[in-house]
Amino acid sequence: MCGHVARGQIRRTGQHGDGQATVGLVLGYLGLAGLLAFISLIAVLLAFAPGP
Repeated sequence: MCGHVARGQIRRTGQHGDGQATVGLVLGYLGLAGLLAFISLIAVLLAFAPGP
């Protein structure tokens, strides 16, 4: 969320740093996708785990 705010501020004020804000957004979304993939993998493994 901070990356979106930063990019908006950079556009409004003409400051430098748009590349850094974009990299931050990309890394944040990749981290979120990785976390969701990990949680999905755990859910699938638990669903097909043999019972007691």
